[in-house]
Amino acid sequence: MRKITGLKAAAFLSGCLLFFLHSPLQAEQEKDILFFLSVDSSCASLVDDARLSEAIKTRIPHAFIIRGMDGNAKADWSVIWKPKDDTRCEVLIHGPASDPPPIALGPQASAKDIESAASQIAWISTFVEEKKTVKTLVEKENNEEKKAEPERKKTEEVQPKDHPKEKTQVVNNAKDGPKTKKKADVIQVPPPKMVRKEPFSFNDPVVLSLSVVPGLEYHIQDAPRNRPVPTFALNLFGGSHIGLRGLEMGLIWNHKTEFVKGVQMAGVLNMVEGPLQGMQLALVNIAGGQSDGMQLGIGNIASDLNGLQLGIVNVGGLTKYQIGLINIAEISDLSLGVFNLNWGRSIHPTLWYDSENDLTVGLEHGSRYLKYSILFSYFFNQEGALQLGGGLGWHGGEGFLFSIDLFAYELLFIGDSLEKLSLNMQIKMSAGYRFSERLSVFTGFTVNGLISGIPRALLFFPDAAVIELDPSRDLFLWPGLHFGATF
Repeated sequence: MRKITGLKAAAFLSGCLLFFLHSPLQAEQEKDILFFLSVDSSCASLVDDARLSEAIKTRIPHAFIIRGMDGNAKADWSVIWKPKDDTRCEVLIHGPASDPPPIALGPQASAKDIESAASQIAWISTFVEEKKTVKTLVEKENNEEKKAEPERKKTEEVQPKDHPKEKTQVVNNAKDGPKTKKKADVIQVPPPKMVRKEPFSFNDPVVLSLSVVPGLEYHIQDAPRNRPVPTFALNLFGGSHIGLRGLEMGLIWNHKTEFVKGVQMAGVLNMVEGPLQGMQLALVNIAGGQSDGMQLGIGNIASDLNGLQLGIVNVGGLTKYQIGLINIAEISDLSLGVFNLNWGRSIHPTLWYDSENDLTVGLEHGSRYLKYSILFSYFFNQEGALQLGGGLGWHGGEGFLFSIDLFAYELLFIGDSLEKLSLNMQIKMSAGYRFSERLSVFTGFTVNGLISGIPRALLFFPDAAVIELDPSRDLFLWPGLHFGATF
């Protein structure tokens, strides 16, 4: 017979111990989890519906997808993909615990976005199911403890816990003679059982990740099972995980393949291939999925962002706000910078006539609420005079329109040579009606000012309406009316 060394014996006993400790939890985890799945046709096609269902079952092998009107009442979890507003959709998750935040997943979502959403659904549901399992085991142990409590009290009365001395009893033996003492049976009091602590709420799992580079990392966790989704990640040079639920800091770069819910901070690059719900702070920030939050850096790139991009160069798809020198988006609510482009919006020609006897024509382009204009004005009452300028303005409304614009013009006179006469400012307030995407009419009034130049520039404007504000600085002000159209 082969000898079993002490080391092998210890390993064998340790394995057996781990098996018996883990088997109750593992058995509970293998129970089927029922998911009720409802997908609105305006958010996803049948192919996307099937892709989400398959992605959930791939990540949770013991998951079953049910549908139908009464499926929601039978299910452990419900996953509802529905519209959030006119342009966006979201996935709502309902389960036995408090509902987690919605997952942004818009119409015509890519396969990568759908798989990322499935990963988040799997992460949340498995954690809560494990929490329920551990809670069940805790309650079971507590019930056994309560049942054993009367027996323990009875035993403690026979044998005090602090002085477990032997008890003796006096035996009167008539045949053998005088009374003798006989040792009674010693009753040992069993030690109290250790009660397993419940894990943290699924909203606050504690998983600490320390990484030098991807692959060379260490995880410290307080969660029911090992999962590479850190709550706090500290990366010396760089780190890469499936997702993040908390804070990540890296000297050079941070990378997530599925999702980020929290804050990423890096010296050079933050990148998440799926959605971002939180903030990225680095020289360059990249979010590949439909995101909610903020990107702060020199360069920011996002697929769709319901939030703010603040940097020198901002690039996005459907984006809420952009502030920087160069802002490029498919459609944004507000882009504020030197160069702004919404490639999903059209460039509109515009023209109007005002009481100064000049016709202004130009081009308008911009975001949902902020537009930019390039303008050219021609004076009918003064041959050779023209204005070149531009500006920005706020506009709103769908049918009935309202707008306020601020323009700056350079007044020029073309004679024997090109002469610059003055710098003029104009505040233009308008109201109108949009008949179609390519036709709207408007009217309103203007407040005009000559900021700097020579008094001869006033010859191009009605003398009776001019108000001299500061003769020493040639500051003049006058009102005006206008009407026009945009195409």
